[in-house]
Formats: sequence, structure tokens, C-alpha cells
Amino acid sequence: MKRLAKELEQHLQNSVVIDRDNHAEFIQTYYKSLLPKQGVNTLKDAISRTIVDYAVNETNFHLILCNANRGRKGRLDLLERFRQKGFVSIIVNFDIPDAILQSRIANSQRSTVIFRSASPFEEVLSRQRYT
Repeated sequence: MKRLAKELEQHLQNSVVIDRDNHAEFIQTYYKSLLPKQGVNTLKDAISRTIVDYAVNETNFHLILCNANRGRKGRLDLLERFRQKGFVSIIVNFDIPDAILQSRIANSQRSTVIFRSASPFEEVLSRQRYT
């Protein structure tokens, strides 16, 4: 998904990838002490919202949201906000079978620095199945 977003950004003029995993990594690297110990990561949400708002209100860029990891209501609210601003949304849903996702996770070399706790990707996959 990250790779597709970056490739799309390279081929679509005036576009920018907004990736919440990058925001999480930034916070973990520079502001870890500000993270809530549990519950919603309101700091990451605020940073992501600020970047999206800036892109929407101050640029003419096409937005490519990657790793939004929002629940259904959050996604619908965001899409409605974009619609009200005159954006046209194209949604790409990767309906990848669990067995393939689990295999990819098991073989992944990806850093878990984006997580506040030492959650493995298997746990994240389990949580995201129902949102």
C-alpha cells in the first residue's frame, strides 16, 4: 500500500502522500514522552489533522491518504469533509485474504517503531479486522 501510494504520487502531478505511520514514527523519535500511555493517540491524530488541513486549505494538491487506519465512522467523516471542500474521492480497498496478510507479517522486516507499545503486527491486524 505504501509502495502504491508513492508510485501514484510520482505519476500524479500536484499530489502528496499523507501517511499516518510517518507521523507515528516522528512522534516516537522526537516526542515519545508526550504520548498517552493508553487509549487514543490524540497527538498523532492532531498532527495528521493539521497536515491534512494544511494540504486542503493552503495547497492545490491531490491527497493520497495512506495507512489512515481509521474506523468506519472516522473514514466516513473524513470523506464527508473532503466532499464539502469540493474534492472527488477515489477509494481503494485492498481485500487481501487473512492467510496472505499473516504470511506477509510473518516475513516482514518492517520496524515496529510506529507503535507506542511493543505490539506485534499480528495484534494490529487482529484489531483492524473489526473497524
